[in-house]
This record gives sequence, structure tokens and C-alpha cells, in this order.
Amino acid sequence: MARQLEKLQAPVSFIMSKQSGSISNEKSRYEYRVLENKTGQQDIEVVNIYLDQIDGDIFQDETALELREFLRLKRSQILDLIRCAEQHVDVIKTLSPELVVCHTDLHAGNVLIASDQSLYLVDWDEPLLAPRERDLMFIGGAQGFRGHSLSEEEQLFYQGYGRVKTIPQALAYYRFERIIQDIAAF
Repeated sequence: MARQLEKLQAPVSFIMSKQSGSISNEKSRYEYRVLENKTGQQDIEVVNIYLDQIDGDIFQDETALELREFLRLKRSQILDLIRCAEQHVDVIKTLSPELVVCHTDLHAGNVLIASDQSLYLVDWDEPLLAPRERDLMFIGGAQGFRGHSLSEEEQLFYQGYGRVKTIPQALAYYRFERIIQDIAAF
């Protein structure tokens, strides 16, 4: 275990040296983003622009036409998703959750197991100090354990990780945020 923790020191050191060189500065920057609801605001704005444009724009490309039809059909669900995300972030602000080092893209594709059974987390493009739910949102969210139900996936993960207390609203918020990011990316 100590050997595996040593492997995680590089990302932790990176976060600590990022910005002005102190972990407290990174924490303050994150807290500001959450308090001002900046975390997913840009993606929400992009999605709202898409939803505003789908009725007026004339699309020639077949893929764009399919996406427009999908957005039309799912418009009310997408707007509900945005509303729920905004409500959940308001709850998170009142709870002041503990901030931990988060990978921010922790799914099975970014976990490598070496032949000696060592575990490696790769793709540390955007590490962040955030509530642990930022990474734990992937667990039980159908993100990687093929052949297992969501409850089995969650049970297997926490069997190795250990049980921790999570904030359900934070898990929901980060899952909502991820979906909004995916919509905005298209």
C-alpha cells in the first residue's frame, strides 16, 4: 500500500505547486468556483444556447439534424437536469464538504493494473481539490465494471476502497454536471 501511495505523490505535488505554490490557494480557488456556481456554468450556458438555436437554425448536415432532433425531444429533460444541478450546488455550498485530491476523470479506462498487480491512475490532466464525490460519482454510475449491475459495481468498489460517508446531493450534482459537459461537448 505504501508503494501505491508513493505513486500518487506526483499528482499531489503537482496540485500543491500549481498556481502560487500553496495547497490553500488551490482550495480557495475551488471554493470560489463552487460558491459562485462557476464549476459547470459555462457548459450550462453552451447547452442553453444549443436549446435556443435548435428551432430557428437550418441544418444541412445529417448528423446535425439528428442532434437537433434529439435535443428537441429531450429539451424538457435537459432543462430539468440543469435546474437540478443548480439546486444541488446550492445544497453543497451549505455543507462545506472536505476537499481532497481528485483525479476528475476516474473511470476504468484511466486505471491500469500492471503484471505485478500494481495499480496506476493515468490521465491526470485536470487534478483538483474537491469534495471526494467529484471522483466517487463514477462509482455505481455504470462507468466501467462490465458484466455487473450498478449495485454489484458499487459493492465491489467499496469492498476495496473502504466505506466512506458521502453526500448524496454532491454525487448527484457531479453526475448531472458530467452529463451537461457531454451535451456541451457536442
